[in-house]
Amino acid sequence: MRAELAERLPDATWALALVVHRTGVHDVDTSEYAYRRAGQVAVREVLALLGAGGAGR
Repeated sequence: MRAELAERLPDATWALALVVHRTGVHDVDTSEYAYRRAGQVAVREVLALLGAGGAGR
């Protein structure tokens, strides 16, 4: 999430709080990459809702 925010809002100062409501672990598709990708998607969705962060990048 930090990397995605830094890429999309390079000159911004931000604070982040994350609440995970539920999660699951599956041997087939649980990996560090999957969690990083989920963080990227979450940041993009939040920034799109806020109308910030160059959603088209």
